[in-house]
Amino acid sequence: MVRLERIDDVALERLIALATSEASPDEVMPPVEGPPGWTQSRHDAFRAFYRSRRDGLETACREVMLLIVNDDQIVGSVRLATIDPDTFETGMWLTRSTRGRGIGADVLRAVIAEVTTRGARRLIVETTSGNGGALSILKKCGATFRSPDSDGRVHAHFQLGSSVDNVVE
Repeated sequence: MVRLERIDDVALERLIALATSEASPDEVMPPVEGPPGWTQSRHDAFRAFYRSRRDGLETACREVMLLIVNDDQIVGSVRLATIDPDTFETGMWLTRSTRGRGIGADVLRAVIAEVTTRGARRLIVETTSGNGGALSILKKCGATFRSPDSDGRVHAHFQLGSSVDNVVE
């Protein structure tokens, strides 16, 4: 059972512990100058980034970070951003130990359900052509794809309506 939950300070510390042990910084946060790896500056930037996006889509940044909880365990996070009243954008990361178990598709379905209740007509996702796991999830859930950009970025979207007909079980 997958749930999306708000991130409080206690959960944020659990999330950063998971991120540092089961993900690389570039999978879980925007780039930070400095040497590679989980440096103190990246820990600080992670906390600042997630704290600035935990109060909801109604804030100035129009973006929220939520915990992904599976079987009562935190397994990653999902980002949801308002592009305009009809369009949302999302992205997620999962811990390495939970990838490949179908959790990503469950999360995407939960996101689609959430934005549909908010009146969205379109959900946008961007990944890289080398991210086979993300591409598989997007295909399984019925995304429409644009050809990769010259830098290998793949753009996918879901056209949403009164029902989520494009999501395949």
